Amino acid sequence: LYNMGAKNKAIAKAIDTDWQAVGIKLIRDIRNVKYKDSLKAFMRSMSEGDFVLVIIGDGYLKSKNCMFEALELFKTAEFKDKILPVFAPNANIFTAIGKLSYVKYWEDKITELHNDLRLLSGAANLMGVYEELDHYTRIRSFIIDFLPIHV
Repeated sequence: LYNMGAKNKAIAKAIDTDWQAVGIKLIRDIRNVKYKDSLKAFMRSMSEGDFVLVIIGDGYLKSKNCMFEALELFKTAEFKDKILPVFAPNANIFTAIGKLSYVKYWEDKITELHNDLRLLSGAANLMGVYEELDHYTRIRSFIIDFLPIHV
């Protein structure tokens, strides 16, 4: 699992190539998710594997989709032992200040969405927006617990 930034794609491709050379085939979205397949269903299925390789970088930690993956993986306590983390050079998680920068990032997203919602005259037909706000709140609560497990 990785954020689709160019550097992370290159890391994923290199690992995939190396592992295939020794007979290990990785399940990857670019190979295993077909047109119109549910990406969320694919992400949920990752927790069923023996191991999950996670490339953790700045883009991963700031992506609502990647954080959805992480939340799904950590639904079962024993699964966190199956995660094989690879840290991208831009993962700012090795200091308390770096970790807190991700907490602040998600707090800012929550605040931004709250502020935009307050500008509207009503809440009718905004269920998807509220679901996203709930997702940001879950990420904010989760991210500080997620980072120490890997460092």
